[in-house]
This record gives sequence, structure tokens and C-alpha cells, in this order.
Amino acid sequence: MGMVSIPVHVAPPSYGGDSTFPIYYAKATDSNYAISCSTSYTGHVCSSWNPSTINVPDGASGSCTRDHHAILIEPDGREYEFGHFNNGRAWIGDCTPISGGGTLYVGHNGICTITAFANGGVCKGSGVASGMPVIDTLLNPQELLEGAVTHELSAAGNCPSNTWQWPAHQSDGKCPGVGIPEGGIVWLDLSFAQIDSLPGHYNWDRTILRYLHKYGLRIVDSTKKNPNVPWSYYSYDDKSATAPLWTSWFTEVSKECPTCKIRWGRGASHLWLPTAGLTQSNFHVLAPP
Repeated sequence: MGMVSIPVHVAPPSYGGDSTFPIYYAKATDSNYAISCSTSYTGHVCSSWNPSTINVPDGASGSCTRDHHAILIEPDGREYEFGHFNNGRAWIGDCTPISGGGTLYVGHNGICTITAFANGGVCKGSGVASGMPVIDTLLNPQELLEGAVTHELSAAGNCPSNTWQWPAHQSDGKCPGVGIPEGGIVWLDLSFAQIDSLPGHYNWDRTILRYLHKYGLRIVDSTKKNPNVPWSYYSYDDKSATAPLWTSWFTEVSKECPTCKIRWGRGASHLWLPTAGLTQSNFHVLAPP
């Protein structure tokens, strides 16, 4: 891949709000729901479902961040990603737990299979603006506690372009010609040794920076919540059935950095990502192959 000269703004201190995705593994005995696509909006897909009903564990809810994301793994292995989960025919969605079955209203959604995604294919529909799945890019708290990440990261970009590149296949970006395209990768050009020598950083955020260098960060969504910063990185929710580790993770961050600004509650978690020693020139957008 080459590099293109699209600005990647770094505004110290940078707010890295980890927009979260609860992940649920359903059993065949879980409550059965009929899915109804309601009140979608431009740039997103609310597609027909096959099957039209799915199993959802009692107590499941969307994240309490603005888009109310949720990810569901069905007993047969199919993965569904939702935006505006349980929105009750309204646009914004809800994070109230559901139970007992019935009709589940969602704002936009997607289902992906390996065959659909391989060889330049796309997933028709998603829980994010790019139309691509995000489950394999989510930041797991256990990875930060262990200091190792094995995959690229993902993020909502601040005002991305209205264009996209594979594996994305759509965009709702509002910055044509200047923003990063949906599906684009942001890469940090500092080596591990250079990152480890940066002053004013901690073990948890050095881990993020190292893997911004090794794998990069893919722009999969857009955000209008933090207009002065480049992105909000995506991660597992504290309610995740696969990694309920946020308590120990936040305890560890507090030990390392008592002054780090941490907010916690209602299924969403946010912290400040230090940017000491980093400049715009250290970040690059990789051109597609």
C-alpha cells in the first residue's frame, strides 16, 4: 500500500472515546424475536432478513452510546451487527434490556459471511456507516491488560470523506475531498522503540500506539460528537459476553495514571488518549493496494 496526503489531525489532549459494542452469543433456547427494520436513514441499510426471526438472550441491550450498537452471534454461527438496537420505531434506539421475545425494532443492520466478504466482496448492510463488519477490529480490554493486540483497530472518523474504499462500500461522511475515506487505514509511522521512548505515556496507551503502527486503524464510521479530534476508537462493551473485563481494566489505568480522565456508566466507557510527542506528521492514510 502507498500513502496519500490526507490530513490526520492530532489535537492534544486527544479524546479517544471508545464507542462500545455489546456482543451476545445466542442459544437455540433463547427468546425468539421477529426483526423489523424501522426508520433507517441515508447512507445506512435496513435490509430484509432471512431468516426473519432470530434468538436473542434475555437481558440483551444495545450500548448506551448514541448509536446503540449491538452484535449477535446466532447458534449456527451467523453474525449480525446492529445500529439503533431496540429503537421502538424511533430513530435513536434504546439501551433498555429486552426479554421474552416478540418484535425487535432496529434502525440498520448487516449480516456477513466469509464467502460474501472474500475476494473483494462486500457485506450488504452493517451497524456502521461504512457497511462493513467491525467485530474482528474491536479492542478487547484483555489485550490492553496483556499489552498485545493481534488485529487492526477500528474507529469512527471525525468528518470522514463521502467516498469509500474496500472493504467499505458506503459512507455518510460530510467532508468531501478532505476527509479520510470510509474503509481507509490510518497508520502511525513511529517504531515500537520510538513509541516506548515517548514521554508522558502509559502501558495501556503505548499498547494502542504500538498496534496503530503494526496494523493501523481502519475508519469504519463517522462521528460528530468530538469535532476537534481525529477519531473515537471502537471496543468491546462492558456488557460483552466474551470479555466482561472493564472493571479490572479501568482499575489498572487508574493505577498507572491517576489523573487520566475516565468516565464510566450505562454501558459506555471513555478515556483520554495521551498524544504527548505525537504530531500530525506521524500519521498517514494508506492508499488501497
